[in-house]
Amino acid sequence: MRKFLAVLAVLVCVPVTAYAAGALAINGEHYGWAVGYPNEQEAQAAALSQCGSNCSVIMSFSGSCGAFALDQSPDSNIGGWASGASSAEEAQQGAVQACRGRGGTNCVVRASGCDD
Repeated sequence: MRKFLAVLAVLVCVPVTAYAAGALAINGEHYGWAVGYPNEQEAQAAALSQCGSNCSVIMSFSGSCGAFALDQSPDSNIGGWASGASSAEEAQQGAVQACRGRGGTNCVVRASGCDD
């Protein structure tokens, strides 16, 4: 029993890393989405790695929700994104509205997530 309590005490005192950053990178044809990283720099690096060559980070967020939507119309590369939202649904709605605001007619959420 003493061993169990000692192990339990150690587990309770172990610091937990808070993962609270996300990022989006795009290049017009591809995108990279990263969420749940310890900081924005690591999230940006992961998004760039997923996206591939000639990509740029266009959005980072921390402690909130973000989303990315793409127009699914043929030959369209229109996209929209939103961050700083308090819920995934709010971020998704913002991304779709941003996509439509750029001329998208068939905008669909491709990625979303929260870091809080």
